[in-house]
Amino acid sequence: MSLKLLDELYNKIDKLNGFGPKNIILFDKLCGSRLLDIIFHLPNSIIKRVKINSLKDEYIYKRIIINGKVKSTWFSYKKPKISIVTLEVRNQILEII
Repeated sequence: MSLKLLDELYNKIDKLNGFGPKNIILFDKLCGSRLLDIIFHLPNSIIKRVKINSLKDEYIYKRIIINGKVKSTWFSYKKPKISIVTLEVRNQILEII
């Protein structure tokens, strides 16, 4: 069996369709410029996804995703910049700062 089948893996990603100059720079910084580098790139962090039923104090200062309807927004353009969003989630009104 010839190893010439694997030669394509050592080609630079700029030969692939859909990779423009910006993507090539980003991928080169992230994992490398060859297709083989992208295939063997391993993530360096894990996002734990858990479905919760109510917001508690333990979720303060953590990244969460809320599914709801935006009722109002307010933004301060002075320092310190503050954003306040009022959401309706399951017939409850939440104010997120």
